[in-house]
Amino acid sequence: MKRIVILLFIFLSAVLYAQAQTDKVFFLNGDVLEVEIKKIDTDKIEYVFPNESFSNTASKSKIQKIQFKSGRVQHFNKVKEAPKSLKKTIVKNKIAILPIPFIKQADGSLDTEQKARLAQSKVYNFLVKHLGNIHPRTLQTPRQTNTLLRKAGIKIADLDQMSMDEIESFLGVEYVITGRIDYATEISKTSESVSGGKVDIDDDDIFGVGGTVKTTSQDTKYKYTVYIDLYQNETNIYSKNREPFFEGKNSWEDSFEYILKRMPIYNK
Repeated sequence: MKRIVILLFIFLSAVLYAQAQTDKVFFLNGDVLEVEIKKIDTDKIEYVFPNESFSNTASKSKIQKIQFKSGRVQHFNKVKEAPKSLKKTIVKNKIAILPIPFIKQADGSLDTEQKARLAQSKVYNFLVKHLGNIHPRTLQTPRQTNTLLRKAGIKIADLDQMSMDEIESFLGVEYVITGRIDYATEISKTSESVSGGKVDIDDDDIFGVGGTVKTTSQDTKYKYTVYIDLYQNETNIYSKNREPFFEGKNSWEDSFEYILKRMPIYNK
């Protein structure tokens, strides 16, 4: 029995000694190789495995560090920390309002992001004034929503290409209000001619001397169609669109009240 213990001790000592005679290469992906380093070049290292003579190479860009058999450690690259998850815990009854883009019907292009955020704020401000009607639900501010979208690398133009499940998880909300505003403009011109005499144009006096003064005025009509959708846990539970009665530049705002008051989460 004593002889067996001695032999086992000798075996373990030999193993530990053999391990101490190797260099350890730690790779960025977590792999560790016990080898003998032969050469370190500018962009790579050369090494051989124990009891082998074949030379291997590895790029230094993939190596975190080398622990030499002498005990010295040489560092090459830092291990990048895994990015923290951007997904949030869903808060029950929390509502987020996404930016609402303006889309030109003529070519399908998007207007500025500022206009999309303006429409987003209009919806938010309306619901803030009617919190009692959406109780017990609460609102995420547009600033919070836009900050979370930016951190997730989501642009307004990308929203239509993402699943609502992804958006809700990034924002940490149970409800999402989204939409768009399609519009076209119609320009009409009217002309007026006055012969001779004095003509007032924008409070400036213009005199026609034996001739004709022609004035032209321009009127722009805005034809909007406002779309609003409400999602709960990635399911579309409400969808409605409306064209404003008037055709002024800001007439799109008039449609919000009509649509929002008819949402299933709005209690009259």
